[in-house]
Amino acid sequence: GDERSGLWYLAMRGSSSNHVVLEGVLCVAVLEARLRGGSFEARLQAAARGLLGALYLVTFVAKMNSGFTARRSSCASLFAAVATADFSLPDWAFDVAPILALLGECALGIACWAMADFFPLTLVGAAFHVGLTMPKPPFSVYPFSMMMAPLFALAAHDRGPLWPALVLFPLVLHLVPKGEFYEYPPYGSWRAGVAWCSAAFAAVALASAKRRPAPKARRGAPLATALVFLVGALPYLGVRTHPCFAMFSNLRLETRSNHWLFTDPVLRAIDLGGGRMTDLVLIDDASPEILRMRLDLSAYSHDRDVIASKELDSQFVISPPPGIAFPHNSAAQAPGFAATFHELRRHLSSLQDDDRHLFVRYTRRGATARFDRFPNGTVTATHRALLKPLPTLHALLFRFRTFDLDQAPCRH
Repeated sequence: GDERSGLWYLAMRGSSSNHVVLEGVLCVAVLEARLRGGSFEARLQAAARGLLGALYLVTFVAKMNSGFTARRSSCASLFAAVATADFSLPDWAFDVAPILALLGECALGIACWAMADFFPLTLVGAAFHVGLTMPKPPFSVYPFSMMMAPLFALAAHDRGPLWPALVLFPLVLHLVPKGEFYEYPPYGSWRAGVAWCSAAFAAVALASAKRRPAPKARRGAPLATALVFLVGALPYLGVRTHPCFAMFSNLRLETRSNHWLFTDPVLRAIDLGGGRMTDLVLIDDASPEILRMRLDLSAYSHDRDVIASKELDSQFVISPPPGIAFPHNSAAQAPGFAATFHELRRHLSSLQDDDRHLFVRYTRRGATARFDRFPNGTVTATHRALLKPLPTLHALLFRFRTFDLDQAPCRH
């Protein structure tokens, strides 16, 4: 019952978060393990291994693009620079970081399905996910690493080590200083998250070293595994570019696709989104409230000079859901980016109760257009569709990130 109610809540609330989508898939996996015959423990272990393998392979495919393998723009090079900001790495390390990340995720995905002994994988996974927590905010992705620890514990068939870590986290959160960093999402718990992830993954790795035998299950959670692949395929089908497990991949599909396999002609041939992903607007100028469609979190970083010294692009771009407040920083939000007309419509609808003068000047299909809403309620709009909220089903199903026409920076 808990899994079913949790799944319903996540389905209704999780359309804008990779974390929440993964939690929903895990709920499906637990339900499958319960409803199928045989050992629940064995099925849960097989389900966790299947989910891990699918997740790594989906993110590997997303990283098969020229933006990720380019040293200057790659998320891998950027994360390596920030994680090692307090000491110096040789320049060649930033050249090989994207290739190592790409091959590493592919190898992890295959190994999760193929290897019977999970101990070596636990060691590699622990090093990988603890490493992802190390960059100082806003670059740290410790919340995602915290979610991966239980999956590794399930896959290793030993959840015992996580119970002390789960119980102790509130104490760690209270004792470890929060620090002066800006985080997104604004949990304010980076130091505590690093400490918890390090302890949790160490405990799981030590427990998996015992190689405790587990009952065998030929099939774990095929539906949940298929859902991971389905969500990962949505960008290539023109349905949504977020959330779709394409985080930190430098992937750009909306125009001038940088993917090695899914080129513009291929994407046009398999588009199931009714052209929404390619109905683009270039934001020439807009009110600050509308410019928040795209934020560069690197503007809040303390390590911009370090990144610049490595000759890397510091941009770390997010497309936050409407309504989230951010500390004002003019460097974080600037015009000149692109978005889908669908998302511009969503964003303007979210500001219907805002009594300030809101405007956006944009280019769509080669023509300049404008939208204005004045404090007295008067609205002028080149495209009248911007006056209407998105249909509920369309708002849930179709969701797209902002992007850049001439570059592919690291996107959250």
